[in-house]
Amino acid sequence: MKEGPSVSKKKLCLYFAAGLCLGLGLGFGVGVLQAPDSGDRTRRKFLKKANRFKDSMSKSLKKSAHAGA
Repeated sequence: MKEGPSVSKKKLCLYFAAGLCLGLGLGFGVGVLQAPDSGDRTRRKFLKKANRFKDSMSKSLKKSAHAGA
């Protein structure tokens, strides 16, 4: 008996990752376009939050490095 075409797990993972990236990109783009603030203010807010996240991650990594040492 002949079975239908099989798609490898690697190919499925690539399709999933591509779809996820596409969805995130589109969602981000629509969110920016629909933002209630001006583009300049939205960018400043985004950078401020990104810097806070970066600082938070840096502190967490330093804390875990000291705990593991």
